[in-house]
Amino acid sequence: MIPSSPFLAVARFVRPLAMFAASVALLLSAQVVAAQQGQRVSGYVSSYINGTVWLDDGTSFDVNDSTQVVVSNPGTIDDLQQGQYVAITAARLDDGTLLASIVRRFPESQSGSSGRQSMQSDGNLMTNANIDEATIDAMAGGLLMVTFQGNMEHVVVPPTAQIIVASDGTIDSIAPGEMISASVTDGWASSVNVAPTM
Repeated sequence: MIPSSPFLAVARFVRPLAMFAASVALLLSAQVVAAQQGQRVSGYVSSYINGTVWLDDGTSFDVNDSTQVVVSNPGTIDDLQQGQYVAITAARLDDGTLLASIVRRFPESQSGSSGRQSMQSDGNLMTNANIDEATIDAMAGGLLMVTFQGNMEHVVVPPTAQIIVASDGTIDSIAPGEMISASVTDGWASSVNVAPTM
């Protein structure tokens, strides 16, 4: 299916955010007419009125103050600091270190929630871990020492790596035109990830 015109506009005119938008687009699931039990739905918000969110494909679901909202924005290497919990997409180098292509900083509410490491279908490693040490240079990049489940990894973060900063939001963070991904059960969203197109 050809992507909707809002996505094309972002890809064409917001070049600094192209990689960010592309990675968020991987969250998109099959389009549905209505949200069903235990379903993850994604798309652009067309309207948000009286606690009901409508997406551009006709999907709708309710949110309230119990809905956990996380807002993701593009960041820089300077946003990575000791004590933070991150998800790192990286390739294993010959010397054993990891070369990061994407680093996502989790919000405070999810800090240290489930450290682990797994192989992705593209051959990269996904590592959820705490940053124990961070040496950051805005021009040269950074070197992180991260730990998870008693394991330690050294991670090289080049200046070309994509940094995504997630922070805790509220239902007021949901607005028309923004891309979101929601976990919906019986028509109610328990969690919503907001990724502003800006």
